[in-house]
Amino acid sequence: MGHHPADVSFGKAAHAKGWIDREGARDAMRTVKVLSEAGETTTLSRVLFEQDMLSAKQVRQLQDKLEQREALCECGSRVETYTRKPGSKARCPSCKAKVTVPGTDPKDPFHVPAAAANAPSQSGAQLALGVVGLVAVGAVLAQGAHESWGSHMGLGAVVTSSVAGALALVVTLRGSALGGAGILLAALSGLVVAAAAGNPVSAPAYSAFGLSAHAALPGLIALHLVLAWWVLKASVFPQGPEGVMAFVGLFSAPPLAFFVYRCLPGTDPTHYFTGPSVLAKVPWFAQPGAIALLYLFPLTACVLGGVALVRSLRKRSGGLLTHAGFAASLALLSGFGLAVGTVGDQLPTAGNPRLEPLLAARLDPQWKTHEPARASTAAAVQTTADASR
Repeated sequence: MGHHPADVSFGKAAHAKGWIDREGARDAMRTVKVLSEAGETTTLSRVLFEQDMLSAKQVRQLQDKLEQREALCECGSRVETYTRKPGSKARCPSCKAKVTVPGTDPKDPFHVPAAAANAPSQSGAQLALGVVGLVAVGAVLAQGAHESWGSHMGLGAVVTSSVAGALALVVTLRGSALGGAGILLAALSGLVVAAAAGNPVSAPAYSAFGLSAHAALPGLIALHLVLAWWVLKASVFPQGPEGVMAFVGLFSAPPLAFFVYRCLPGTDPTHYFTGPSVLAKVPWFAQPGAIALLYLFPLTACVLGGVALVRSLRKRSGGLLTHAGFAASLALLSGFGLAVGTVGDQLPTAGNPRLEPLLAARLDPQWKTHEPARASTAAAVQTTADASR
């Protein structure tokens, strides 16, 4: 039986560094071969470390140089896990079982503490959230397509929901339930944004479970704020630095409170940057709506898109599929905020004088007035007066 290519390259690299001699490498290779023939799979790097021929620091240096970090499966296979986070789970290509990626102990590059090995993995939490998201968002899309069939958006709602459902099914079957839920969420955000931006409050073109797009939009934005923090914590900064996530949480708190407030009955459904009178003197760039729609959402979408691209290029499963849908949903909501804020004179447009006419041509006239609620009230009074005549 020949030597494993990974063992050969590791032995050559260690000898090139002057850390082992040829005789030591041959002895270690023979040990690997004897153990393998006896049914105990191991690697040259493990043997060299266990025989105190290499230190933990030296093993890690060679692993980084060769981009090798193998986990051992109970079926006897060696699973390459260099691109995965130590302590996470990887799937064995031979038996499809999950193995724990080594490297969590700084003193032992091959040992995984029992607590880390037995603790629920991040993927388990993501799977649970993905399944809940698939069921909940799928139900909203199905009901929305049914309720909106008679409107001018009916056909678009059915087509969008059907295509998103098919894509979500494919992504879920490929092992990313969270990615499938993200695709459905992006489809829902697109439908809600299209209906709210292009139709007046008095004539909703898209609704689900009796809730119109205008009424649902603040809650949808609040949900994205919570999910953005969770996704960043679970996928981008799973082990810190804690200060980063604390800052993101602190930065997200005012927008979250603002959009939860916008869900209350009686609030103007066409204002997303101005709110209670206590915020009247706050400049536009510090408004809670601007913080969420113009800062947090586009930045989070870029971070998730970048992480997804890097993981995809490094062939790390779950990267592109998991993040792409949610990043697209954040981008849609951010684009909506930029459009209505610009057209409604709640954001400066001096830097691009062509932007406002371009957006205004695609939005309902209700977004062009700075105080649509007051205008609506005046219109209602005029209508009552005309009727009394």
